[in-house]
Amino acid sequence: MTVTGLFQTYPSPRWRLLEICAISPFGDLIYAVQMLRQMVLPSTNDWNAIIRGHAESDHPRDALSAYADLSRSPQRPDALSCSFALKACARALALAESRELHTHLLRLGFRADVRLLTTLVDAYAKSADLDSAQKAFDEMTHRDVAASNALICGFATGSRPHDALALFRRMCGGLRETRPNDITVVAALSACAQLGFKN
Repeated sequence: MTVTGLFQTYPSPRWRLLEICAISPFGDLIYAVQMLRQMVLPSTNDWNAIIRGHAESDHPRDALSAYADLSRSPQRPDALSCSFALKACARALALAESRELHTHLLRLGFRADVRLLTTLVDAYAKSADLDSAQKAFDEMTHRDVAASNALICGFATGSRPHDALALFRRMCGGLRETRPNDITVVAALSACAQLGFKN
Protein backbone atom coordinates (compact mmCIF):
# COMPACT_ATOMS: atom_id res chain seq x y z
CA MET A 1 0.00 0.00 0.00
CA THR A 2 2.76 2.48 0.81
CA VAL A 3 4.65 1.77 -2.39
CA THR A 4 1.71 2.22 -4.77
CA GLY A 5 0.36 5.37 -3.17
CA LEU A 6 -2.93 3.75 -2.13
CA PHE A 7 -1.79 4.41 1.43
CA GLN A 8 -2.30 8.16 0.85
CA THR A 9 -5.59 7.76 -1.03
CA TYR A 10 -7.63 5.61 1.36
CA PRO A 11 -7.43 6.95 4.92
CA SER A 12 -9.58 4.29 6.62
CA PRO A 13 -7.45 1.21 5.76
CA ARG A 14 -4.36 3.37 6.20
CA TRP A 15 -5.37 4.30 9.74
CA ARG A 16 -6.31 0.70 10.59
CA LEU A 17 -2.93 -0.58 9.41
CA LEU A 18 -1.17 2.17 11.34
CA GLU A 19 -3.18 1.37 14.48
CA ILE A 20 -2.38 -2.35 14.24
CA CYS A 21 1.32 -1.59 13.88
CA ALA A 22 1.28 0.97 16.71
CA ILE A 23 -0.74 -0.77 19.43
CA SER A 24 -1.08 -4.46 18.64
CA PRO A 25 1.06 -6.84 20.70
CA PHE A 26 2.24 -8.23 17.36
CA GLY A 27 2.75 -4.80 15.81
CA ASP A 28 5.82 -2.72 15.17
CA LEU A 29 5.72 0.78 16.64
CA ILE A 30 8.90 1.85 14.85
CA TYR A 31 7.36 0.88 11.52
CA ALA A 32 4.15 2.72 12.48
CA VAL A 33 6.18 5.89 13.08
CA GLN A 34 7.86 5.46 9.69
CA MET A 35 4.42 5.09 8.09
CA LEU A 36 3.27 8.31 9.77
CA ARG A 37 6.32 10.18 8.46
CA GLN A 38 5.49 9.08 4.91
CA MET A 39 2.03 10.64 5.06
CA VAL A 40 1.44 13.99 3.40
CA LEU A 41 -1.10 15.07 6.02
CA PRO A 42 -1.61 12.58 8.87
CA SER A 43 -5.04 12.76 10.46
CA THR A 44 -5.63 13.18 14.19
CA ASN A 45 -6.58 9.47 14.28
CA ASP A 46 -3.21 8.60 12.75
CA TRP A 47 -1.42 10.67 15.39
CA ASN A 48 -3.57 9.16 18.16
CA ALA A 49 -2.48 5.64 17.20
CA ILE A 50 1.17 6.70 17.51
CA ILE A 51 0.62 8.58 20.79
CA ARG A 52 -1.25 5.61 22.27
CA GLY A 53 1.39 3.15 21.08
CA HIS A 54 4.15 5.15 22.77
CA ALA A 55 2.04 5.70 25.92
CA GLU A 56 1.63 1.93 26.31
CA SER A 57 5.27 1.16 25.46
CA ASP A 58 8.36 1.04 27.65
CA HIS A 59 9.09 4.63 26.60
CA PRO A 60 5.95 6.62 27.50
CA ARG A 61 7.75 9.97 27.19
CA ASP A 62 7.88 9.40 23.44
CA ALA A 63 4.09 9.80 23.49
CA LEU A 64 4.57 13.33 24.78
CA SER A 65 6.93 14.14 21.93
CA ALA A 66 4.38 12.77 19.45
CA TYR A 67 1.64 14.85 21.12
CA ALA A 68 3.82 17.96 20.78
CA ASP A 69 4.37 17.14 17.10
CA LEU A 70 0.60 16.78 16.60
CA SER A 71 0.03 20.13 18.33
CA ARG A 72 2.43 21.80 15.89
CA SER A 73 0.84 20.12 12.86
CA PRO A 74 -2.16 21.42 10.84
CA GLN A 75 -4.33 18.90 12.71
CA ARG A 76 -5.79 19.56 16.14
CA PRO A 77 -5.52 17.23 19.16
CA ASP A 78 -8.83 15.75 20.28
CA ALA A 79 -9.92 14.31 23.63
CA LEU A 80 -8.29 10.96 22.82
CA SER A 81 -4.98 12.66 21.99
CA CYS A 82 -5.03 14.38 25.39
CA SER A 83 -6.10 11.21 27.18
CA PHE A 84 -3.30 9.09 25.71
CA ALA A 85 -0.76 11.84 26.47
CA LEU A 86 -1.99 12.06 30.07
CA LYS A 87 -1.72 8.29 30.44
CA ALA A 88 1.88 8.65 29.30
CA CYS A 89 2.39 11.35 31.95
CA ALA A 90 0.99 9.02 34.62
CA ARG A 91 3.29 6.17 33.54
CA ALA A 92 6.35 8.43 33.28
CA LEU A 93 5.53 10.40 36.46
CA ALA A 94 5.83 13.52 34.31
CA LEU A 95 4.35 16.22 36.53
CA ALA A 96 5.46 19.28 34.52
CA GLU A 97 4.00 17.77 31.35
CA SER A 98 0.75 16.93 33.19
CA ARG A 99 0.42 20.60 34.11
CA GLU A 100 1.07 21.69 30.51
CA LEU A 101 -1.51 19.22 29.21
CA HIS A 102 -4.01 20.42 31.81
CA THR A 103 -3.68 23.96 30.48
CA HIS A 104 -3.83 22.75 26.88
CA LEU A 105 -6.94 20.60 27.31
CA LEU A 106 -8.78 23.49 28.98
CA ARG A 107 -7.76 25.76 26.10
CA LEU A 108 -9.10 23.13 23.67
CA GLY A 109 -12.46 23.23 25.47
CA PHE A 110 -12.49 19.81 27.16
CA ARG A 111 -13.81 21.09 30.50
CA ALA A 112 -16.72 18.64 30.73
CA ASP A 113 -15.12 15.42 29.45
CA VAL A 114 -15.37 13.16 32.51
CA ARG A 115 -13.10 10.41 31.20
CA LEU A 116 -10.40 12.86 30.14
CA LEU A 117 -10.52 14.77 33.42
CA THR A 118 -10.38 11.46 35.32
CA THR A 119 -7.16 10.67 33.45
CA LEU A 120 -5.86 14.10 34.48
CA VAL A 121 -6.65 13.41 38.17
CA ASP A 122 -4.87 10.06 37.84
CA ALA A 123 -1.80 11.66 36.20
CA TYR A 124 -1.51 14.21 39.00
CA ALA A 125 -2.06 11.57 41.69
CA LYS A 126 0.54 9.20 40.26
CA SER A 127 3.02 12.08 40.05
CA ALA A 128 2.38 12.69 43.78
CA ASP A 129 0.82 16.14 43.27
CA LEU A 130 -2.26 15.36 45.32
CA ASP A 131 -3.25 19.00 45.75
CA SER A 132 -3.52 19.42 41.97
CA ALA A 133 -5.34 16.07 41.73
CA GLN A 134 -7.83 17.26 44.36
CA LYS A 135 -8.29 20.62 42.61
CA ALA A 136 -8.87 18.98 39.22
CA PHE A 137 -11.36 16.59 40.86
CA ASP A 138 -13.20 19.40 42.66
CA GLU A 139 -13.50 21.40 39.43
CA MET A 140 -15.20 18.53 37.57
CA THR A 141 -18.84 19.36 36.85
CA HIS A 142 -19.74 15.66 36.90
CA ARG A 143 -17.92 12.81 38.63
CA ASP A 144 -18.27 9.06 38.39
CA VAL A 145 -16.77 6.23 40.42
CA ALA A 146 -13.67 6.13 38.18
CA ALA A 147 -12.89 9.79 38.93
CA SER A 148 -13.39 9.20 42.66
CA ASN A 149 -11.22 6.08 42.52
CA ALA A 150 -8.39 7.98 40.81
CA LEU A 151 -8.31 10.42 43.72
CA ILE A 152 -8.88 7.94 46.55
CA CYS A 153 -6.12 5.66 45.20
CA GLY A 154 -3.83 8.68 45.01
CA PHE A 155 -4.60 9.57 48.62
CA ALA A 156 -4.13 5.95 49.76
CA THR A 157 -0.75 5.53 48.04
CA GLY A 158 0.35 9.10 48.76
CA SER A 159 0.30 8.89 52.56
CA ARG A 160 -2.93 10.84 52.98
CA PRO A 161 -5.09 8.09 54.50
CA HIS A 162 -7.42 10.51 56.31
CA ASP A 163 -8.32 12.17 53.01
CA ALA A 164 -8.80 8.74 51.39
CA LEU A 165 -11.25 7.67 54.10
CA ALA A 166 -13.09 11.01 54.05
CA LEU A 167 -13.65 10.60 50.31
CA PHE A 168 -14.68 6.96 50.84
CA ARG A 169 -17.34 8.07 53.34
CA ARG A 170 -18.63 10.70 50.89
CA MET A 171 -18.80 8.07 48.16
CA CYS A 172 -20.80 5.72 50.40
CA GLY A 173 -23.45 8.39 50.91
CA GLY A 174 -23.36 9.77 47.39
CA LEU A 175 -25.12 9.17 44.12
CA ARG A 176 -25.36 5.74 42.55
CA GLU A 177 -22.69 6.47 39.91
CA THR A 178 -20.16 7.38 42.62
CA ARG A 179 -20.84 4.47 44.98
CA PRO A 180 -17.73 2.50 45.94
CA ASN A 181 -16.66 -0.54 43.93
CA ASP A 182 -13.91 -3.14 44.50
CA ILE A 183 -11.14 -0.68 43.61
CA THR A 184 -12.51 1.85 46.11
CA VAL A 185 -12.70 -0.72 48.91
CA VAL A 186 -9.10 -1.87 48.34
CA ALA A 187 -7.91 1.76 48.47
CA ALA A 188 -9.92 2.37 51.66
CA LEU A 189 -8.46 -0.76 53.27
CA SER A 190 -4.97 0.42 52.35
CA ALA A 191 -5.72 3.75 54.04
CA CYS A 192 -6.98 1.91 57.13
CA ALA A 193 -3.79 -0.15 57.25
CA GLN A 194 -1.73 3.04 57.18
CA LEU A 195 -3.66 4.31 60.17
CA GLY A 196 -3.21 1.03 62.04
CA PHE A 197 -6.89 0.04 62.10
CA LYS A 198 -7.63 -3.61 62.80
CA ASN A 199 -11.20 -3.72 61.44
